[in-house]
Amino acid sequence: MVKRTYNHGVKYGKLKMNFTHAITYICSILLAGCSSETVIVVDGMGKPIEGAIISGASLSMNTKEVETNAKGEATVPSNIQSVKWVLIEKSGYQSVHVDVPLSWPLHIILKKND
Repeated sequence: MVKRTYNHGVKYGKLKMNFTHAITYICSILLAGCSSETVIVVDGMGKPIEGAIISGASLSMNTKEVETNAKGEATVPSNIQSVKWVLIEKSGYQSVHVDVPLSWPLHIILKKND
């Protein structure tokens, strides 16, 4: 009886990648866009606003809502698509809807309702 061995690896030049390595590599690329980014929310006097609701939106899906902490900070979770906009809401303040910045953290000043 001849013993057969199967090599499920794929050769790309000098790089040899098996199925597990390929899946791990692809997932790491996809999940790189799933990192979270920080938003800092303050009032007109620069005082942190605790309890502001932060959510992110992409072209076809929204992220879950998170609240700012006592320092006015929150981390916006991403989804499989890149977040394009951030919505910040707090009772007694005007809501803000902004494009995602080129660099993080995103600093937001909320104005009180008149």
